[in-house]
Amino acid sequence: MLMGLIVLSAMGGLARGEGGKVRATASADRIGLENTVTLDITIEGSDAAGAEIVEKPSAPDFRLIGGPNVSTQFRFVNGRASFTKVIAFSFMPLKTGRLELPPVKIRLDGQVSRTEPIPVEVVAGSVSPSSPSGRSPFGTLDPFDTDAEAGTPADPGDDLLLRLESPGRAVYVGQPIPLDLVLYYRVRIGGADLEKEGKFEGFWVETVELDPRDTSRVGRREHNGRAYNTQVLRRWVLFPLRSGRFDVDPWILRVLVETPTQSFFGMTRRQVVLRRTNSITINVMDFPVVGRPAAFNGLCGRFDIRAGLDKSAVATGEAATVRLIVQGEGNLRSIPEQKLMEIPGCKIYAPKVQDNIRLEGGTLRGSRTWEFVVIPLEAGMFELSIPELSYFDPGSQTFRSVNSPAMKLNATGDRVTGTGAGNIGGFNMPIEMKGRDIRHIHTGSMLEQKPPERLYRRPWFLAIFGLLVLVTLGAVAIDERRRYLQRDQRSWTRSRAAVQARRDLRACAALGRKGFSAELFDGVYRLLQNYLQARFGINNLELTGVRLRQVLSSHQISETATADLLDILQQCERYRYAPTVAETVLPQELLARLERLLRVMEGGRP
Repeated sequence: MLMGLIVLSAMGGLARGEGGKVRATASADRIGLENTVTLDITIEGSDAAGAEIVEKPSAPDFRLIGGPNVSTQFRFVNGRASFTKVIAFSFMPLKTGRLELPPVKIRLDGQVSRTEPIPVEVVAGSVSPSSPSGRSPFGTLDPFDTDAEAGTPADPGDDLLLRLESPGRAVYVGQPIPLDLVLYYRVRIGGADLEKEGKFEGFWVETVELDPRDTSRVGRREHNGRAYNTQVLRRWVLFPLRSGRFDVDPWILRVLVETPTQSFFGMTRRQVVLRRTNSITINVMDFPVVGRPAAFNGLCGRFDIRAGLDKSAVATGEAATVRLIVQGEGNLRSIPEQKLMEIPGCKIYAPKVQDNIRLEGGTLRGSRTWEFVVIPLEAGMFELSIPELSYFDPGSQTFRSVNSPAMKLNATGDRVTGTGAGNIGGFNMPIEMKGRDIRHIHTGSMLEQKPPERLYRRPWFLAIFGLLVLVTLGAVAIDERRRYLQRDQRSWTRSRAAVQARRDLRACAALGRKGFSAELFDGVYRLLQNYLQARFGINNLELTGVRLRQVLSSHQISETATADLLDILQQCERYRYAPTVAETVLPQELLARLERLLRVMEGGRP
């Protein structure tokens, strides 16, 4: 008897109640890190219908992703009745190795029994599920059968994969790395949504906007000798900020899989499974020491530089503009601040900077322009020059330097002098009177005090009474509207979107007062995600520029507000993964822009 119990426990984790038998089994004893496993609790006996779970199981090595799912079966054979109840939980492994599914407490006929832990081997990648045994290949003759005997559907295994794909794994600091989040599937998909977003520690991230009408996002690819349908869900360009080996944080996707049943009517069974991305390591190399120019400051890519004057001859005190343009491809946003060499006898003002940068072909392309205002203070021929720009070309793996020829500016006229009020750059500016002095306040005799009036005749009493009436009527109207919206869940969610957004904005403001942090930008990004989904029904996977413009335009949201929204989202995507590069934006400015944007999108004034 004792030996029999040991054998049954090893096979499935057995426990007994007074009137029934409890057995725990796993859908597989070997799975991949990208797969899921189902823990089935089977209760047999006349009182199995009353069995219930005491508490949901939990384990440090698994994530509970579904359950409890309950199915029952009643049979009457040869005058004897049998009843079976199956309670299923779905788990996703968090690491590889020999792990254990947790025990489950069952209350049966007033007594609590506990199953034994079940060992499961977890390996890297994905493992194909074993074919179900004991099922007829011809299905069932019962037209209403929905595979009740099959229990929980088997995990699709490597018929459904989520992968991070990049053409390169070894790059230099600042060299762009294209990265795609791709769903591979050989099963019918009913929908998908992100369960967990990964972080790109050590990288500055540019998110590529995917056009839903772009047919190249969907196609067919081969993986491990098998053909799959594929869809690109996200696309980024990563720029390493420092050297080293970096493991990309995994992303987890919740997928609705539709599985055909053996039913006569060809019905389908829906199952929600989780998929985690494959592990990917990026080796970021430092720049060579040999041949490194003294002026090199970490710029990586291919660049060119040119400069020019808008006029070659001016009078003293007259402004001339120097336009300096750096163009090319690579980490354009890391181009150092350019400057003109200091020249005695000239005043050079801080430049105005303008970017024309776009994501194209897996990298950044475009230009950055500096405009300097130069004012000569004395006559003469001045030579304006700029320092050379050094960068590393990863294609040829060499350092290069570019420069622009010096520019000559001829100034004529008398020397400009003066340092008094209104002086800018050494020349006098007229002072304009903007107003007059405050006039004196003349006092007069005291007015005689009138006798007090009755309380109900006083104007302030009537005003307060009228205000109370209006507040009461408003409260009644708001309550009626709330009851009406609660009957329509979608309208209720839409009406509460602004209220929740204001609460989240206050939480972001508290983070902003502490300074820059990844939590601040992550909070702003999630605020906008939740608001757009509740207010306009935009799913997180549809959060692209093209989709936002389509939806917001249909709701009569101005193009200016849409552009401001996209800019804030792009800032959050960029800065929440690398907050140290956010040196030109103040948290108060970002939150003020966000508050104005929410007010505009709710139909108010900016």
